[in-house]
Amino acid sequence: MASFGDGSYTGPTEFSDRRQTVYRSPRVKVDFQMNRAGIRDIATGSDLTHALQMLVLTKALPYALKISPKGRKRSPSERDEHSRYASSFTVRRSTVVLVGMERTSVRLVNTAKHAAAVEWVNPNGHGHGFHVLGQTIAHLNGETLAGLRRRQARKRDNRRRRDQGQPPLTPKPRNRPGETPPQQDT
Repeated sequence: MASFGDGSYTGPTEFSDRRQTVYRSPRVKVDFQMNRAGIRDIATGSDLTHALQMLVLTKALPYALKISPKGRKRSPSERDEHSRYASSFTVRRSTVVLVGMERTSVRLVNTAKHAAAVEWVNPNGHGHGFHVLGQTIAHLNGETLAGLRRRQARKRDNRRRRDQGQPPLTPKPRNRPGETPPQQDT
């Protein structure tokens, strides 16, 4: 069991009171000792929050605005609705708990009344299904729209297979540019 004086964490950890050498050279020795309070301060600190906020403002928001529906060739009321969607993006800061530790979070949120209809299509067929926020996340992860669609289809297929009592499909390994294909034993 680990117990820290500031009351931030009480529970088992394999790193409790353990010091480990992580790098050694003739002139330098670097030891690591887990300090959950220090890691929490980094994970919720203002520097990380500011960096995340700048990422959302400089990368995610411009991309989301670029791919948002513009209402071209539509009635004036639909153009107004789409322009309200594009102007309704906000950046919100919050904290989340992941793996038992609080971390800072910065989210791109659309507050338009019809944002859900722009994002998804419901089972009744209502909505547009542009997936603006999903495409933005894929863009930040370096994924293409085709890759996002493949991942969504795989999730959907695995959900159907699970409902039918079948094992999930395993994804095929894909080679990225510059990688060599895995060798197969013959």
